Amino acid sequence: MKRSLHSYLIVTALFAASVTAAAPVVQTLEDFEGRLTGWGGKTQIVAQASQGEGALEWIPDSGAGPKAANFNFAGRGIEMSEWDRLTFDYRLDGTTCEWWGVKIVDWPLGDGMQATWQIASKGDVPAGQWRTAAINLGTPQWLWGDKPDEKSQLIMFRAQFTDGKAHPVLIDNIRLERDPLRIQKVERGESITEGDRLRLGYRITLANTTQAAATFATAAIAWAGASAGMI
Repeated sequence: MKRSLHSYLIVTALFAASVTAAAPVVQTLEDFEGRLTGWGGKTQIVAQASQGEGALEWIPDSGAGPKAANFNFAGRGIEMSEWDRLTFDYRLDGTTCEWWGVKIVDWPLGDGMQATWQIASKGDVPAGQWRTAAINLGTPQWLWGDKPDEKSQLIMFRAQFTDGKAHPVLIDNIRLERDPLRIQKVERGESITEGDRLRLGYRITLANTTQAAATFATAAIAWAGASAGMI
């Protein structure tokens, strides 16, 4: 019987952060409590709100295919790439919604393409109930378009109903959120071998996105080992 050593690498990494800082920064982009500005399509402010007094009512055109209500937020001092999430409340009054989501154009987000997220598909959303959508701005599901658009600042709310009828869509409390700490960069450092152990090094750069002081603690562990077998 021959004895041999089968080496294997086991790397266990643990990165934990405990943060003492303010809650996420939240900025309201549109609460529909004043005059409607920057909206296209059949839209108006109505009293059926999830919060406050007003909400946007959008009546998509009837007929097959996706419909859109475009919100031009240019001139409001917003750069989507500086935020972590876009959050809003919505209510779909029809039961035949096949696709519901948003596209955002705001270079450099998505390299200027139409950054697209699907929020719900057929059967996912109970009719007549307020829901909250939160999309991660850093990870679009798709990028659409023939070429980058470096000038427009648009949010396109898109819905498609299988029966082709004009079902009302309500939208309220559109806001942006930014976490107190953001990972800016992760860099691989040197690997050090100590006997049968391998130590990995990483440099992680964090940014405090608030005006308040933040304290945090991190821990990282990496190790490697070898096992002996009989053949």
